[in-house]
Amino acid sequence: MSAPRIPTQAIGGLARVLIGGGLAVYGATNSLFNVEGGHRGIVFNRLVGIKEEVYAEGTHLMVPWFERPVIFDVRARPSLIQSQSGSRDLQMVSCVLIVVKVGSSCMYRIQSVSVQDPGVQFCLAAKAHGR
Repeated sequence: MSAPRIPTQAIGGLARVLIGGGLAVYGATNSLFNVEGGHRGIVFNRLVGIKEEVYAEGTHLMVPWFERPVIFDVRARPSLIQSQSGSRDLQMVSCVLIVVKVGSSCMYRIQSVSVQDPGVQFCLAAKAHGR
């Protein structure tokens, strides 16, 4: 017995459908990006540069190959600075400074100008205690 012959037109049509479907799935999966909770995102476009829109939490659309998301962590994490020094009466004093970064409205400027924290406000709290 001989194997059944498949027409070459059917093979060519099937190949076109598979390649087209694969490109469609690839484009659909690469056109979405997620911004997790506690993060913010901006989009770099190869043609116009950095867009000024700041993306909040959620799923957003972009154009594959022309746009690339840049995700920033904007959760408030206190930075603890400790210092220990001696007073006039020879007692050791421990000073603790807690710095909390507040605000995320200038992220696109931080990325495009490459300046350390422009326009970002800092909330300072100091606590000193003796031993």
